[in-house]
Amino acid sequence: MAEDVRGVEGEGRAAADRDAENGALRHRLALAWVEAGSAEKAIPELERALALGTGGARSRVLLGILEQERGRIDRALEHYEAALALDEGQALAHANRGAALIELGRYGDAREPLERAVELDPSAPFPHLCLGVLFMEFLGDARLATEHLRRYQDLGGQDPRAAEWLRRRVR
Repeated sequence: MAEDVRGVEGEGRAAADRDAENGALRHRLALAWVEAGSAEKAIPELERALALGTGGARSRVLLGILEQERGRIDRALEHYEAALALDEGQALAHANRGAALIELGRYGDAREPLERAVELDPSAPFPHLCLGVLFMEFLGDARLATEHLRRYQDLGGQDPRAAEWLRRRVR
């Protein structure tokens, strides 16, 4: 990773400094920072790329994920909603919006975006996990929780908590 960061610091930063108004270059630099594990440096580059008109819905989703990983849930939610305003068909934006709403304690609001994510991409494990947790822990529907947690596992989901919740359900 140290080599990756040096490469981003050197070549990428120099190119971005030479062409500060190149949104595509800023976007590539941000993605390089993400790959190098430096979300703190990626976030302002993504924001700059978006301000320059580059990136669109996918960049908004990525910004939301990076903000959510840092515990800035309100900011993450803003990015997911902005992504969906640009492209309603972004399953990942719906799924992460639902997860953010759960983190904010807005359980009733979380269901719709998670179900929309499943509708858009039934093969994605993450929204099934979120729906399973939502129904098991917060909405009190063990049948739906079991259905989603099993589907999560069937799709290759590896979170050990899913197996634990299913074991508790069988008891």
